[in-house]
Amino acid sequence: MLAAFIDSGAFYTHIRRCRRHYAERQQVFLESARRAGLPLRFSQTDGGMNLLGRLPAGVDDVRLSRRLRTRDFDVPPLAAYAFRPQPPGLVFGYTAFEPKTIRHEVQRLSRLLSTRVERRGGVRR
Repeated sequence: MLAAFIDSGAFYTHIRRCRRHYAERQQVFLESARRAGLPLRFSQTDGGMNLLGRLPAGVDDVRLSRRLRTRDFDVPPLAAYAFRPQPPGLVFGYTAFEPKTIRHEVQRLSRLLSTRVERRGGVRR
């Protein structure tokens, strides 16, 4: 059954459709983040299913991620993926969400981050 799916070309059609959706959603996420003024820097934006948002130096990404989880955001810290210490960052997944949801949640995230990162100098280490 899987071989037939691949041989028929349906698999590659599916992959192309997913790539288009993911690219659109990534663009919506990045544009929404820019408009909202998120205190994050996104440098690797050439594709994929996740984006790394670098936080200002000194922010404890593990503590910030935990606090965001209490507000229903599942945004893992970069530290959870690193073998060596890294500058702080959060890993964002966006492919499972419709553009409208992405826009709304980025706005909500912006309000939380502006309180946590900018006004109080961040969740420090």
